[in-house]
Amino acid sequence: DVYYSGTQEARDLTNIDIENDPLNAAVWHYGWIGPMPPLEAKPDSGIDFIYSYVEGGVKITGIWGDDTNIDIVIPGEIDGQPVVGVGDFAFSYFDITSVVIPEGVTYIEEYAFSGCESLVWVSLPSTMETIANAAFKNCTALNEVIYNGTEAQAAEIEIGAENNDPLRNSTWQYAIEDEPEEPDSGAEARMQNSLPSGS
Repeated sequence: DVYYSGTQEARDLTNIDIENDPLNAAVWHYGWIGPMPPLEAKPDSGIDFIYSYVEGGVKITGIWGDDTNIDIVIPGEIDGQPVVGVGDFAFSYFDITSVVIPEGVTYIEEYAFSGCESLVWVSLPSTMETIANAAFKNCTALNEVIYNGTEAQAAEIEIGAENNDPLRNSTWQYAIEDEPEEPDSGAEARMQNSLPSGS
């Protein structure tokens, strides 16, 4: 992990020599403010979320802890700030079996859950707006999406067309039924007016 106080654009403009593969291959956390996480305090068990501050709250960028056959429940708030997004590669290749993403999260970035071959189901909030390309790439066991809204709301989510087939092909369960369409009262009135009048 690399904790960088600048933006990804600033990092891309930094001249990193070619023989720095470990640095380039590490997970970069942008916009980091404050002290670096104490690596010596890294827990041996349990889950701790790594995050960075972004506009409107915090974005999940990774986890610490035992990553074997775990169920992830992302909190709605961390350090007094709302969780608004899931960053790129945040859970990539972790051995997770399910994930609950809370209300308030609006986006999932590229490769966030890529390679999570044990992931069976995911719960998405009704606030979700965009899911980037390859966010669920190679999630070969994924078969169910529980969406905390209506089918019509789910249709409004912008899902990246590339490498998100596991998500698209899953069975979607909706927490709220779509409202039935109201009958066209005007059409009923027109029908009544078109009937022949009695003599």
